[in-house]
Amino acid sequence: MKSKSELLHNLGQIQASETIQKIVQALPNTEIFLVGGSIRERATHDEPTDLDLASRLRPEEVIPLLKTAGMRVVETGIEHGTITIVVDEQNIELTTFRLPGPRKQSQFSDSIEIDLAGRDFTVNAMAYSLANSTLLDPYNGLSDLAQGIIRAVNNASDRVSEDPLRILRAIRFGPAQGRTLEDSLLSAIKDKGELLTSVSVERIQNELNRILVSPCAGSALRSLETLGLLPLVLPELVDSVNCEQNEFHIEDVFSHTLTVVDRAEPELALRLAAMFHDAGKPETLSVDEQGRRHFYKHESASRQLSEAWMKRLKYSKNMTQQVSTLVELHMRPLDCGPTGVRRIIRDTGELFDLWLALKRADKSPTMSDADFQEQYNKFLALVAEERSRPVGSPYAALAVTGDDLKTLGLKEGVGIGKMLALLQELVLDNPDLNTKERLLREATTLLESAHPGHEQ
Repeated sequence: MKSKSELLHNLGQIQASETIQKIVQALPNTEIFLVGGSIRERATHDEPTDLDLASRLRPEEVIPLLKTAGMRVVETGIEHGTITIVVDEQNIELTTFRLPGPRKQSQFSDSIEIDLAGRDFTVNAMAYSLANSTLLDPYNGLSDLAQGIIRAVNNASDRVSEDPLRILRAIRFGPAQGRTLEDSLLSAIKDKGELLTSVSVERIQNELNRILVSPCAGSALRSLETLGLLPLVLPELVDSVNCEQNEFHIEDVFSHTLTVVDRAEPELALRLAAMFHDAGKPETLSVDEQGRRHFYKHESASRQLSEAWMKRLKYSKNMTQQVSTLVELHMRPLDCGPTGVRRIIRDTGELFDLWLALKRADKSPTMSDADFQEQYNKFLALVAEERSRPVGSPYAALAVTGDDLKTLGLKEGVGIGKMLALLQELVLDNPDLNTKERLLREATTLLESAHPGHEQ
């Protein structure tokens, strides 16, 4: 956490930047403020990813002035008074001061003080004047940041009711960053959690994505559970809470999931896969005669749950496919030998590195770090050996085609497809088989064993 003098120095650097000065000069006779995350992130040593500005000017007033100055303007949220200024290859948001009130009924104000009174949390209710280099902090946001507290501005219940997405934003700024939610905000979230059902799935997805790549994502997911929000945003994980595992685990399914999420690098597809990798365990639980608990094929059940959730929250097909593939394949062992390595390389494809990262995060708690590292190093050595093979063996095209198989009497369609799949498995077992002559000989043998007396 920076001191106030350090923060003011850094904000002054932003103020003096050529990009900001272009905007200030394009909008004369109006006071412009740097607001929101630009100040919060600077105060906590984080480099701000976005620059957010606010002024009393309405969009219809500001857009012509900016365009006259040669800047491109995108009407990203004009109904809420927000536009995006594209200048010097940066996207900078400029929003009109607002009155406190429901998000869907945005009304504009002429006062920065009134605007700050309607913001969600004290850590976001700060403004820096680009006109006179002063910091406005009417709700002691800097103090709350220093103490690691997320507190609503004024009445917590009102702030949450105005925009229920603030429930998830509180989790993102609070537990996901290792901070604590203030008591009245906690109470408001518990009382008004059901309001999340009124928020669009696109906005919920965006907020959950930001939570998942945060430093303390596991703690954030735990907060969703303790605050009663899990059934509303991640119902597929509800049954995993307190679901006892077997002798290979020391945590219940949900707790183990949070551990894996935290161990995984903060890459979205990877953390989504970590979050869902064991979601199917509760529905696949069986107990044998000795009382041992098993979760056979839970990876397939987990994949189905991840796909259903991601479809509901409108993730892209590409992201859904990446996550479901990682979930489906997470049980493939590292201790697998050359053939297993070849199958993993084939089946993961471009996702191999993410799959490997998931395996590291999902290390068995009953295996020592030294034993895991030894197993991991042996696996990497096998991977290096396989990748040193000539291109085309054994992961690219087979040395035979469907037309080649027709010479053996196979007809177009399912029969040829099945034979090609069988031959590919043989090549994975023994890459040296991947020549036309040897594969045709193998195909002939397979046909003879399936249909004795088969004539070519």
